[in-house]
Amino acid sequence: MSDSSKPDDPSDDPSVIALGIAVVAAFLVLIFVGVATVAVWKNFMHWQVMLKQHFAAIVGLPVAAIASFVLVIFLRHTVGPINVKVPGFEFDGAAGQGIMWILFFLSMAYAIHLVWALG
Repeated sequence: MSDSSKPDDPSDDPSVIALGIAVVAAFLVLIFVGVATVAVWKNFMHWQVMLKQHFAAIVGLPVAAIASFVLVIFLRHTVGPINVKVPGFEFDGAAGQGIMWILFFLSMAYAIHLVWALG
């Protein structure tokens, strides 16, 4: 009896797709930080003032979002599907990943806020 099923295509794996998205997003953040650095280096006064006053919002929050996404993707890749159990609720699959991303992002955003407020 012949098996007509095709071998699994690695590009169909959600973790490979998510990892690709994480790499692209990190690359975009790197480009954004590079453009901000060039704007400051080229002595664009308006950009310098804005970047200095709002650095945590302009650079910190996008980097925290990407870092949270990468953490969730690598956590799922190494541990397996993420399940979050809260009294009265249970999140698994994509919902579990979403809740973990929100928790990671909010904790990083709060840490940025604390550091920025104290500085």
